[in-house]
Amino acid sequence: QESEELSFSEDTLKQVAKLADGSCGIALSILDTIMDMEEPSEYLNRYGLETSEVIDLCRVLIAKKEWGVIAAKIKGLEMDAEGARRAIHGYASKVLLSKGDKASYFMVKAFEEPFVNGTNDLVRACWEARFV
Repeated sequence: QESEELSFSEDTLKQVAKLADGSCGIALSILDTIMDMEEPSEYLNRYGLETSEVIDLCRVLIAKKEWGVIAAKIKGLEMDAEGARRAIHGYASKVLLSKGDKASYFMVKAFEEPFVNGTNDLVRACWEARFV
């Protein structure tokens, strides 16, 4: 098996590390996506924007905001449902570790299993995290 040598700038690697937020799997996925790009910064910036949208969704879920607010955040997501699930699950796990509250526990449970039905699963999991 032939190995391929990849080269990324220090800034790119720092940005990938920040976006992956401690997840080796996410970091490898990002690196796999950008490995053939001449200038990956546009992709990484867009990925960061998508991540901030997911964090906004996490915050309204944990705060148990009204369903209309949550639904608007879901509709505004540009990230694929499974990517959003992984990000939400990671965020909720960190909150659970630091606070140990019921809302974050139910969020971890709602986003635990991979999504096979895309956005439909995302909507269901958000509803469960909000109302269970």
